[in-house]
This record gives sequence, structure tokens and C-alpha cells, in this order.
Amino acid sequence: MSTFLLKWKPSVYPWLELPECVDQVRHEGSCLLRWSCGNTKKIKAGDRVFLLRRPNPPAGIMGAGTVTKGSYEDEHYARPSETAVYVEARFDSLINVTTESAVLSVSRLSQPDLSGGPWTIRGSGKTIPSPVAEKLEHVWQQLLDVRAKYSAPLPEEIAVPQKFTEGAMRQITVNAYERDPEARRLCIEHHGWRCAVCKFDFEERYGELGRGFIHVHHLKPLSETQRPHEISPIDDLRPVCPNCHAMLHRPPEVMAIETLETLLRR
Repeated sequence: MSTFLLKWKPSVYPWLELPECVDQVRHEGSCLLRWSCGNTKKIKAGDRVFLLRRPNPPAGIMGAGTVTKGSYEDEHYARPSETAVYVEARFDSLINVTTESAVLSVSRLSQPDLSGGPWTIRGSGKTIPSPVAEKLEHVWQQLLDVRAKYSAPLPEEIAVPQKFTEGAMRQITVNAYERDPEARRLCIEHHGWRCAVCKFDFEERYGELGRGFIHVHHLKPLSETQRPHEISPIDDLRPVCPNCHAMLHRPPEVMAIETLETLLRR
């Protein structure tokens, strides 16, 4: 097994689906992604890949996975008249750097034990030397362990005159705040499937594919309570699309829905 470095440059590829991918890893354990690997055609199924965000801060390693389909050519993601080389990989860890800065930073990668990696070499698909790759696996796992112990994940889904108790901690691969699925159902039953901020409706836009898809947002984040508490699905929850959900949680303090609505009207 070899280890390779894939790179993400947000100015070239915005990756609007990142919050959904992070959510899938958190709840399902992995997420299958196709990624450009530069001109590298030697990546094989079973190889290990790490994903580095550069140059925009926070710059650093933000994900890791195992290749399920080795290097292959297909239509270029930005220039249809050209081709690009891709791999497909199942990512078992992924950090939402649009809302968090807890990546494995470039400054950490530059320290002596990891400095032999291709962190500053241009292009995606570069080989990480075996000794560095072994150390990187250890350091990456340490970071994930720390995040699991101290970090509350983005409350991306909870998905009402009734009251429901939720917020109790349950052990999965990370510590997550428990959410009552019945509260999600009753919230949507009352407020509907349309985003409370931008009014986007997935079924209207995507037809059958979009039927039954929406995030549900806590007006008061669970991470602020840190203990079981009662909520009203009608008063305390709102359906929101993934884009608006990410924007609501992007500031240091969760933004009010009305504030984001005002920004959209500008």
C-alpha cells in the first residue's frame, strides 16, 4: 500500500457539498468522493490518501481515506474539452474547514517528523514517503482523538406543542449530541420542507431525487446546553437547506435566521 496527497484549492473548486460530506462521515462512517490527482496514474485501489487544503487558511490536512478506484481519466471538472486524472476514495475522516480550524496545520506538517512530505509541492497526487506516511497516520489519529474528546460537531441535523428531551451524549466514533428523530419529523410536519432562510425546496428543484431532503436547525445550539433538555419542535427548530445551515454556523456564534435572511436580500 502506498500513500498519496490530494489537494483542495477552494478558489478553484468551492466544494459546496462539504458540510453534507462531513455529515455523512459522521453518521455513516465514510463518504465516497472522486478527486483529481493531477497527472499521477499510479494510484491503485487499496492505497491511502490524505486531503490537504491550500493555500487558503485554515491550511492543512482535513481528511483521509482509502482508494476504491485507482487513477483513471475522465472529462475535466472545469474544462469539458479536456480530460483530467481522478481517483475515487472512501473517506473515513473529514473536517469541515468552513466552520472549524482544527485541521492538521501546515505549521505542524513542517515540523521535523513530518517535514519530508510533499506539502509544498504543486499539484495533487504526490507520493508521501513511507516513513512520513506512518508518522502522519499516528499524528492524524491523535488529532481525531482530541477532537472526539473535546469538540462538539456542527449541529447539522435534528432533523411540536409536544416536548422532547434530547442532547444526551452517546458514544459513536466521535461524541455527538443525541437528536430525537420524532422532533425532526414534527418540525418538518409543521414548518414544511422549504428552507426557512432562502425558501429553497429540494423537491421543486430536483423532483423525486429531492423529495424528503432537508436539514433541521436548532435555534439554540445543543453545544450551548451540553446536557439533556426539553425542546419544542415548532418553536425551537427550523428546516434549512445545507448551504444556509453552513452559513448560520459559520460565525463564532450561531447567526439568527432573520440576520441571514437580511444578508440574502442585499
